[in-house]
Parts: sequence; structure tokens; C-alpha cells
Amino acid sequence: MPARTKVLRFVVELQGAVVLGARIDRATPALVIQVRRRSHGVARCSTCGRKMGGAMKPVACRWRHLDLLRVRSYVEADVRQGRCPVHGRRLERVPWATPGAEHTRAFDQLVASLAQVADKSAAQRMFRVTWRTVGRIVTRVVGEHLPANRLDGLAALGVDEVSYKRGHRYLTVVSCLLTHRVLWVGEGKTAETLGRFFAELGPKRRQRIVVVAMDMSGGYSKA
Repeated sequence: MPARTKVLRFVVELQGAVVLGARIDRATPALVIQVRRRSHGVARCSTCGRKMGGAMKPVACRWRHLDLLRVRSYVEADVRQGRCPVHGRRLERVPWATPGAEHTRAFDQLVASLAQVADKSAAQRMFRVTWRTVGRIVTRVVGEHLPANRLDGLAALGVDEVSYKRGHRYLTVVSCLLTHRVLWVGEGKTAETLGRFFAELGPKRRQRIVVVAMDMSGGYSKA
């Protein structure tokens, strides 16, 4: 095994991946690390997780990873593309990145950690990404860590609005009146905003709601 590959395997901590080697992309410029899955196993749809079948086709994919010695780095791997019984042709899930993401989970976690203690502009400068990319990463990380059952068993809801950016923008905040915990936050204060929460709640859980305390604005009442 080449010495540089041994060093990369020691330095690069990538969940579920085996480091094969690396090359320098002078056009970017960046360090590109080639990996493969530790165990191919069953190819599962990146959208729903169902087992995929049909003819498998390898597709070269790339994800932004943590910088190494202040050098921008990427991970490359051949990812199998198969046929999901629900979603048609899809790429398989990989353990080191969230489905559909262009960054590794390690990169996402570091960006989101900084965003907890600083603003998006600071994270943008630190990791050399766009402001919108920081927002998408934070949304992705929060979504992965939210408890899947947080909306189960709800009976009493509180709905209110909060302003930000000098009062010109609003968020709708939904909480449980019994546990005093925030359950959901959406941008805006319209019927469509609150409607997104009820859509996520689903018909069965909506039927269990017996009390809603809220600002009697036209949008909320309509929802």
C-alpha cells in the first residue's frame, strides 16, 4: 500500500468508506480522495430506502469534504444507480452523505456546529461556501436529528408568530401546550405556512387535536 494512501486512511474519517487513493485537481484546485463503500450489500433507494433492482449502473459522484491542511478537498466514488419500485431510476444511499447532498456528513456537521454559535456569514467565510449553502446544510442537519415521533400524541397546540430582521420577516412557531416544547417552525405567517405543518402532521394525528390556542389572524384561522 502506498505511504500516501496509509496517511489518507489515517487522516480522513469517512463513515462507511475505504480510501483508495487521491489526486490533485489543479483546475479547482483541490485534493480529490477516491473511496469505495466498505460493503456494497444491497443497493437502496436514496429517496425512500427501498431495495432497488434492475440493471445497476455505476455513476461517478463527488462530495465536498473537510479541508486538509487548508486545502479544499472532495470525495469521489462510483455509486450504483438502480430502479426503485416507487421512484424509478435512483442512486443508492451512501453512508457518508445525506441523500441528495453535495457535501459529506462530516462537512455538514462542522458547518452546522459553527452556525450554532455564529451567523451564516461567518460560516460562509470560514468554509468558503455560499450563504444559501449554509442555510441548506443547517436545514439538512436539523432534519436528520429531529425525533421521528415528535408529532405523535398531540392534543393541545399553541400557534404564534415571531418577527426577525427588524420586524420585516416572520416565522410561525407551533408548540405543545402540555410540554411547552417547540415542535415546528416555518417561514411566514400565512395560511400556507401553517398548512405545511398540518400537512406534515397528517390526517390521523390531526384528528387527535382538541385544543388550539393561536393568534386569530386571518391566515391562521383559514388554515
